Amino acid sequence: MHFSLYEYGYHPQLEKLYPTIDVPVSRGRNLLPITGYLYLAWKTLALSLNDQILNEMRVAFENCKFTRATTLPSQSNLQFRTMIQKGTGNFEIIESELLVASGRIYQLEDDNLIETTPYLPTGKSNADAFPLTTKDIYKELRVRGYDFQDEFRSIQECDHNFTKGYIKWNNNWMTFMHDMILMKILQSDTRLLYVPTYIAKITINSPNHLKWINDEYTSEGKSPILPTFNDSSTGIISCGGIQIWGLITTSISRKKDVGTPVLESYKFVPNFTSLSIDESVKVNMQIILENTLANKIKVVELIDDHCEQSAIYITPIILRVLEDELYVQPLVKILSKTPIDAGVEVENKKLTSERDCLLVVGTNILKRPEVLKDASVVLKEKGFILSRESRNIDVSAAMTHLDTKFITVITVHRTPTESLVLLQIYSREKNSISFKISSSNNFSWVPKLKEIIDTHVSDDIVIYSEKEPNSGILGLIKCLRKEPNGQNIRCIFIMDTHNEFLQNTSLCANQLKNNMAVNIYKNGQWGTYRHLLLNKLNDVKREHCFAYVTVRGDLSSIKWIEGPLRHDAALDPQDKLVYVYYAALNYRDIMIALGKIGVDFITKDRKEQECVQGLEFSGRDERGNRIMGMVNTGALSTLVLPDPILTFKVPDYWTLAEAATVPAVYLTVLYALCIRGEIKRSETILIHSGAGGIGLAAIHLALHHGCTVFTTVGSQDKRIFLKKTFPQLDEHHIGNSRDESFVEMILKGTKGRGVDVVLNFLAEEKLLASVKCLARGGKFIEIGKCDLASNNQLNLLLFKKNASFQGVMLDMLFKESPHRKLALSKLMNEGIQSGAIKPLTRIIFKFSEVEQAFRFMASSKHIGKILVQIREPENETDSLPSIQKYNCTQRYLCDSEMVYIIVGGLGGFGLELADWLVLRGAKKLVLNSQNGISTGYQNFRIRIWESYGTIVKISKCNIVSQSGCQQLIKESQELGSIAAVFNLAVVLSDSIFENQTPESFYTVFAPKAFATQYLDEVTRKMCPSLRDFVVFSSVTCSRGQAGQTNYGMANSVVERICETRKRDGYPGLAIQWGLIGDVGVITEKQEEQHIKLPVGGTLQQKNF
Repeated sequence: MHFSLYEYGYHPQLEKLYPTIDVPVSRGRNLLPITGYLYLAWKTLALSLNDQILNEMRVAFENCKFTRATTLPSQSNLQFRTMIQKGTGNFEIIESELLVASGRIYQLEDDNLIETTPYLPTGKSNADAFPLTTKDIYKELRVRGYDFQDEFRSIQECDHNFTKGYIKWNNNWMTFMHDMILMKILQSDTRLLYVPTYIAKITINSPNHLKWINDEYTSEGKSPILPTFNDSSTGIISCGGIQIWGLITTSISRKKDVGTPVLESYKFVPNFTSLSIDESVKVNMQIILENTLANKIKVVELIDDHCEQSAIYITPIILRVLEDELYVQPLVKILSKTPIDAGVEVENKKLTSERDCLLVVGTNILKRPEVLKDASVVLKEKGFILSRESRNIDVSAAMTHLDTKFITVITVHRTPTESLVLLQIYSREKNSISFKISSSNNFSWVPKLKEIIDTHVSDDIVIYSEKEPNSGILGLIKCLRKEPNGQNIRCIFIMDTHNEFLQNTSLCANQLKNNMAVNIYKNGQWGTYRHLLLNKLNDVKREHCFAYVTVRGDLSSIKWIEGPLRHDAALDPQDKLVYVYYAALNYRDIMIALGKIGVDFITKDRKEQECVQGLEFSGRDERGNRIMGMVNTGALSTLVLPDPILTFKVPDYWTLAEAATVPAVYLTVLYALCIRGEIKRSETILIHSGAGGIGLAAIHLALHHGCTVFTTVGSQDKRIFLKKTFPQLDEHHIGNSRDESFVEMILKGTKGRGVDVVLNFLAEEKLLASVKCLARGGKFIEIGKCDLASNNQLNLLLFKKNASFQGVMLDMLFKESPHRKLALSKLMNEGIQSGAIKPLTRIIFKFSEVEQAFRFMASSKHIGKILVQIREPENETDSLPSIQKYNCTQRYLCDSEMVYIIVGGLGGFGLELADWLVLRGAKKLVLNSQNGISTGYQNFRIRIWESYGTIVKISKCNIVSQSGCQQLIKESQELGSIAAVFNLAVVLSDSIFENQTPESFYTVFAPKAFATQYLDEVTRKMCPSLRDFVVFSSVTCSRGQAGQTNYGMANSVVERICETRKRDGYPGLAIQWGLIGDVGVITEKQEEQHIKLPVGGTLQQKNF
């Protein structure tokens, strides 16, 4: 008998359960919170009890499981079916014919009522001076991958341990309990996305809860912001009349970003140079877009008898290039008399039939005046022609045969096979006025330029900079041209210090005739700064690298990644470096690689969560001793630092390949059978999956102990293999692991008694079947995690047999006490000497075949162990390992002895960079901020890094002066040599240029341009060991953004400074970021205004 929600005419209106979110959720999906399921069950119970009012009920939930997350559709409705069994109170919630939640719900009797908790325990810690506010709390949740709005943002304050907090009561049980659960989730130091999957018990005393609110808050005229207590020792979360016990959460993957990031360099490209054809098209299209400011682009390519048959078509390249540009709608077609397959629209028409083209592409146009004339007819004003000419063409000579009064050459790019010549049709000439600017700190030119722009609306305004190579004129012009009346603004940037702008000289006059928006003279050539695709990183050779799945779930993304270890690195006294020769794969590695389990399943330590693949290895230590052993993470690498207790000498009669098959499986089996199972001679034992690594090791050990062995396999080949490997196995003692027929085998083989020990790997029905094979008083040993608490049927079977349950998890070996590990080590050494431990059969893959090794393991076709050979073993038993380097992907690593300075380090993005550096090995951080620590979130993050052993120093030096920068360096050098300086400082003063002032320019320039200039000067003299000098710039200075002329100009200055540093042999890098999602100045402003807009046309860039 059951109650159904729909039987009572209840149709859930999700807009009431889940408040409307005005801003689209950036993670790509809205999930119904698990408290929504509890609300449905509670409402169904209320309806079954004569439609009781929820606020008058006292209820309890038990054993609640949440098996599937439900995504809320943006348009359609969801239908849930909620059923409650009479008598037991067990409930199930079904959506799309699938179980999404289950548990038990019942009314509380008076003697089971919980007490209201009107206050929190007293006592304050030092961190309470900066409690976490609502803004801090939801910023932390946002960087983890959550995005909550409206009533789901009700946590008002928390301490840094999330044991005490305050939650706003909005008269909504679902959202309030949801925020209580969030406090528990926040207690974990993680950046993974967690969802609740199990709750042992929830009690809700509605009358007492509401009475407490009325008595303590409403009647007193106070806002109902309720104290909440989250006890980490008991796992109980309580507030008023609500208590939650036994919350279990599971990490889930974020929605994959289907977009491919565009990674580009920004560099000077001469107008007359050599490029690849793709680069030439990319540069020329950027020039066209920059000069026309067009969004809709019509391109026509003429294919005729003058085209080389082997030549590739230009228009498909143009389409690919425009995919990387912003706000562009291309219309691209080919005109050809013969059908061709080019991936774009093809028409058999004459060129003269087209109109309003922005670009015409043709072949040998410089030698075909008739085509040039036709092209000029179909082009829009300021239209362009791209002519494919012979590679060695003399463009100047070719132009003498043409009427150059209406055409000009913009660029000539020589490719390996041809020359691409960009031409522009002359537009009508305008009056022009020139104006000089400077990046000096008085900005007296700002009001003068405003006046010129305002009074010369119909004239060309040429803004120029000379003898100032670090000028920010590029960023200024790019932003000005995006503002009203900006299309007539052009710039001349003379970067060579020995030249100057003289409008009537041939140097400038000829260039001005081209009527280009941006004109840069550098290294004796005219050109422009352009975005080119960033070259792929070449592999580097390093001593230490590890296998890493760069895209969870995609085995083809496995790469060898550079690691931090070196043979000459200083190590802690207890650490001994081992050179890995062979590493074994285990199913744990496959499950992580396929995304079936999260890295948090292996380690909660964020510093270890990248290098997790591999559990066991064999190799040599620095003295040449052959050893084998286990590590909790990272054995699939070239160097390891193993647990000395779980490291063993390899017998002389074993090869290193044989040794690599031993550690994990035998340590697990010894721990399971000898320590936990305490097996004895003549006992009977059932070992599942006998052809697997642990199965083979268990059979070896059990037979050596004189036990009678039963086992199961999944194929006939594996049965044959077992008989060949263990002739003493009774043929009738080998069963099938694919079904439950092994139960009959056991009962027949033991005459109905059952076995003394079961070593189990199977799940669900086969797990229960395995318990049936157990004799009374037997021991059931589960390898891996088993949810014993929630498996009532398993509990009942074990209870009836008076049997014990032992759970053995491989990763728990590393958390055992040294005494327990020493006992295990002793058993291992004894087993090796006695012959109880023997190497397993194996399949070996090469270092370059790591992906194939994972795929073969995932297919479950192997017998024994799968090894990856890291290096070639020597023939001699005693041989010092050579220092070898391996091809791997380069990775930024920090030196733990050196200092990393972050200017603007207490800002949102600065804290994220600091966190990234800590995870990459930094142990000494200096965070510069004039205000110092001012928020709970800043203090919260710093305390976490300090718990990792990182020294964090806060500097308040004023870096807008040279003396302030010198003081910053001196303070930092007290901790050690400086490895890197990062300038992330930013102050915004956005407004269109007519509203800008010299003061607003100085405000923005000070922390960005002037600070970078002083840091450049100071570090050249004071930081001889500096490895990195990095400034965070913005796409506003290269793509332009209305209202950010000062910001674009300041960023352009820092880019030129970094270029100058590189030219002079110093480190220097400027990174043009788009809008940063989750943290930062702009994100916080947008959050306050409930808007999310692109900056420079780029979408928000996430920090994970």
